[in-house]
Amino acid sequence: MSPNNVIKQFPLVRIEIKPTKILDGEVGLFSTRAVSKGSVIVEAKYYSDIKILPITKFDALDVVTKGKVLGFCPSTPKGFEVPPDLNYISNAWYMNHSCEPNVGFNDGYDFIAIKNIKKGEELFWDYGYDENNSRFKMKCVCGSNNCRQIITGNDWMMLMKDKNKFKYFSPKLKKFIKSKNTK
Repeated sequence: MSPNNVIKQFPLVRIEIKPTKILDGEVGLFSTRAVSKGSVIVEAKYYSDIKILPITKFDALDVVTKGKVLGFCPSTPKGFEVPPDLNYISNAWYMNHSCEPNVGFNDGYDFIAIKNIKKGEELFWDYGYDENNSRFKMKCVCGSNNCRQIITGNDWMMLMKDKNKFKYFSPKLKKFIKSKNTK
């Protein structure tokens, strides 16, 4: 089998889960090789099979499952975006937040590099690039120079003022913004 056929059959490892430096005892997603700006890091097909878990159903969950949903799943005003089975989530769900991200979205909902990324660098996206639940609030521990301290579901309003950031918003958030602007 030629090397090109092997790569098509067995893609090169590009990401791995390792302990993060921003949260004691937690993990993050890291690049196993250098990545050029604009390159796809995780294709949407590997993490975007989601459904909405309404808040009313969330309230009925046990404590352990609630913790997993709160720790991993973006929210919307209608509820949480959850994978089909929280026991088998894609590596992409382990990517942490930073107010100075190196990852954003393209129009196909793939996670892409928004700057050149070094081998071994932790991958971060700004939760404000996708979150639009006005009730969402999270203490930020990213430690970046521009840390917002508190991340909310309304951060997109401030972030969208910077066209360099807006272009990396999720398609879902762009659609939400467009619907608000047409009302």
